[in-house]
Amino acid sequence: MKKIALVFMLVAIVGAGCTGTFKLTRQVYDFQTKPADKWVDEVLFLAFVIVPVYGVATLADAVIFNSIEFWTGQNPLTTGTQGSNNTIAQSGNSRMSMMYDADTQNIEVKSLDTGKSFVLAKTDTGVVAKDKNGNVLFTSVKDSAGGVTVYDADNTPVRHFSPQEVLNERNTFLN
Repeated sequence: MKKIALVFMLVAIVGAGCTGTFKLTRQVYDFQTKPADKWVDEVLFLAFVIVPVYGVATLADAVIFNSIEFWTGQNPLTTGTQGSNNTIAQSGNSRMSMMYDADTQNIEVKSLDTGKSFVLAKTDTGVVAKDKNGNVLFTSVKDSAGGVTVYDADNTPVRHFSPQEVLNERNTFLN
């Protein structure tokens, strides 16, 4: 039985010939590094190494999930539908679903708590947020200096982000 399991794992790894995205391992890492306190982060890291959470996640990714991803083109741990990417975001008890549609290049943001949604669409000068009926909720416009102004449905300025604020947010997002 052990020989058959070993042969299966080797065939799965060699047959796939792909390193894959290691989605499960990345999710474990993101969970472990989420706490802002470096001491909590260190304790979680040591616990995940000692209890072999990382080892099990990496093995499951290498043998099962990445092989499935290679043969089907989609990792089973990734939610979404054909032509779109779906992400779940949570802040406190509020949960949102963000779905990217590659055909329209729009992002639909939906509250999983209330069911309300809106669509973000790219424009020549920024982004527009519309409700499900197509009514404009907010519009953002990038100025020539690199700042961004957000307008409400009545085209009244709500907030201006300076070029430095935009740069800081971009760096925070990319790091």
